[in-house]
Parts: sequence; C-alpha cells; structure tokens
Amino acid sequence: MKEAIRQFLLKQLFQKSLKEFEYQKKTIDDSTNQIKVNDYQLMLFNNIWKDVLRNNNYFLEQKNKMKLPGHFESWEEFESIMPVQTKDVIKYNQEEIYNKHMDRKYKMSTGGSSSEPFTFWSGENEVKVARINGWLGRSIYGIKPNEPVFLVWGHSHLLGSGINRWKNLFLQEMKDRIRGYSRVSAYNLSEQRLLNFIEELKHSKAKYLIGYSTAIEALANAILVNGQENQIYNLKTVIATAESFSTENSVNKIKKAFNCTVTMEYGCVETGPIAYSLDGDSKFTTFWPSYKLSLYDSAIEGKKEIHLTALYKRSLPLINYKIGDLTDGYLSENGLLLNKILGRINDHILAEDGSPIHSEIFSHALKVYSFIDKFQVIQEKNKDIILCLKINSQLPLNFKSDLLERLRKMHSGIPSDINIEITDNFIQSIAGKTKKIIRR
Repeated sequence: MKEAIRQFLLKQLFQKSLKEFEYQKKTIDDSTNQIKVNDYQLMLFNNIWKDVLRNNNYFLEQKNKMKLPGHFESWEEFESIMPVQTKDVIKYNQEEIYNKHMDRKYKMSTGGSSSEPFTFWSGENEVKVARINGWLGRSIYGIKPNEPVFLVWGHSHLLGSGINRWKNLFLQEMKDRIRGYSRVSAYNLSEQRLLNFIEELKHSKAKYLIGYSTAIEALANAILVNGQENQIYNLKTVIATAESFSTENSVNKIKKAFNCTVTMEYGCVETGPIAYSLDGDSKFTTFWPSYKLSLYDSAIEGKKEIHLTALYKRSLPLINYKIGDLTDGYLSENGLLLNKILGRINDHILAEDGSPIHSEIFSHALKVYSFIDKFQVIQEKNKDIILCLKINSQLPLNFKSDLLERLRKMHSGIPSDINIEITDNFIQSIAGKTKKIIRR
C-alpha cells in the first residue's frame, strides 16, 4: 500500500480520534502547572458519578446500601468509603453493572495476568480513549499516530475455523496495512523464529517496536548473541507491555540490542494504556485526564496496591477498581508520576524441541471457556504439562481435545498431551499472587 494512500485512509478512519488526541495533548502539555490536577479529576469524577447513579443499577444499589454521597468533597473521602470494585464484582453482576444507555459494541476477553480470565462488554468510547492514550504515551518519544510499528504480539483474534478464520485474517491484514503494522507472533520464540523476526525488523519501515516484555527480551538476546546490535538503527523506542522485565539488567540489554530508548506501557484489557514510563521500567507518567489512580496499603510492607477510577463515560464503569498490581508509590504529590510498577512476570513453557513458548498462548486459548474461573500451568522437567483449573461447572467431555486443537493452531510445538487437574489450591508467590506458569 502506497504511503500517501495509507496516510489518507488513516486520517479518514481516525479523524475524530486525531482531533481528540491533539486536544488531550495540549491539555496535558499546557495545563499541568495551571490547574490543580486532583481538583480537576474530582470534578470529572463527580460528573461521571451523577451519570452512573442515573444509569447503573449496581452502583445505585451500592450508594443506597453504603450510604454513599451523591457528590464527593475530596479524594480522601472517596478512598475512605467507596467500595472496592473487583473482577469478581464484574463477573457476577453482568447485567446490573453496565450503563443502561451506553453501547455494548465489543465483547472483550482477558486471559488475565492474575490467571483469572473473564469476559466483559466495551463500547466505542472506551476503544477511542485507549487509542488516544496510546498515542499520547508514544508522543513522549516523538512518535506520531501515523508512524509504522513492528508488533510482536499474540493473535487470539485469528482463532476460529472455516470462513470466519479467513475473514478474520483478511480484515486484520487490511487494518494492519492502513495502520502501518508489521505483525509477528509472540507465541513462538524459537531460535529460528527470532532470527526471522530480526530480518523482518531490519527490512521494515517501523519507527518503533511494541510487544510483550518477555518476547522483547528474547528478541534482544537473539540480536546480541548473533552480533546484530549494530544493524538496527531505525527505531525511536521499544515499548514493552503486559508484564514486568525479568531482571534488573533487562532495560540496558534491550537498549544495546535496538540502539534506542526503552519504555514500558502500563495498562490492562479493561482500560487500554494507563501510564507510560519515562525511564525504562520506572517513573510512569499517568494519563490523568482519563484515570485517577488511588494507592492502598498492601500485604507487602512498603508496597501499595493500585486501584483505578475512570473519569469518562463507559459502558462498564470502573470505580475504585482493583487492578491487581503493586507499586513503590508516587514520585509527585499530584499523583502524575508513579514509581516502579510491580506487575507480574510471565514465564514461558518449553516446546517438545526445547524452544520457549510464551505464556500468553494459554491465556488466549483458555479465555473462551466461561466455565474456567482460574488457571495455572505447571511444567515438569520432563516437559509434561499439568493444567490446574478452578471451574464453576462440569468440564465438557471434549474439552481436552478442543483445547489441544486450539493450542496447536497457535503453536505446533505444544506437547501432545496435557494433564488436567481440577483444584481450588494454586501455587502462590510470597505476595499471595498466583503465577500463571510454574516450571519445576
């Protein structure tokens, strides 16, 4: 697709979003020092709260039950009395928790970095805000919305069979061409595939790379091991998502491999981007016109639990929503900068030939099964896999064969058999969190 045509189509498709992006960028650039951000956020929330109480049965019931005010005087008042919203609240209040007059256009699923998959509805406004916040974060590094990207990502949207699979493939290819995406699969991280990715990257027009943190680390290692770090100069930055880096030295290693800065995009499926780091994997600037982040004491001394409140109209309101991640705390009094975010590190499993397979392959394969509440994958030294499941109804007789078929569509190196164990007891970290992958 010629560049002039691509730019024209991109502008036509995202005309409203591009205008909103320029407005939001000007607000952040010009107003941070002119307004009290917390007061501005409180004004936005009180407007949203009025709308939520008019159009949302769940929160209206909570207001009456907890005797919550119709207008909050401060964030301190809000944080002291507002009930915590969790994934379970969303899962078990599927009808009452949505805005009665907002569209439910997109059915979203998250495999869950907490190993607790669930499905929810999203509207056009949520998608637009996520798109704009992504552009805002990348603009810190001089990246414009129309610049091409090299994407190391999962492809769960391509799951399916028959006509639907070919339709999804075609639509994704067309969208990728317009957006300037070069997309490769993060599931298969074998040595040969990584070498292929390096060659594709070297010949692409991408101005930045974005992908799962562990996949980017694997790609950086392959570049350095093969002495190709002096052959990649076209990137403005590398953006890591979905998980924390595995070591303290990861950022320096990635910088050396790609000859550019490294940033981390912090967010979740429910919101899209929430913050972008200014210094590797620390010092996160938040998208404060969209989200208020509240920090609560956690079970770990010196670490704070992140809760989020959306400050714009949504089909699914998020109010004091417990994301499930920890942070070292704020770096600024107005809450615009967060220190290091202690998200989860997603490990990998080994294919039958010994090559690594990204953990997201299980998240994406399992999230379609509504009877699964939680999962954990254990791989023994002999490569045998135990899939631990917490379920809310009986497993279908064909579940195992269906799952193996889905997994093998994504990666042919998945071991030929999986042992399934139904349990309520999962191996946890010292923080009480369930790791998605355990290798022992």
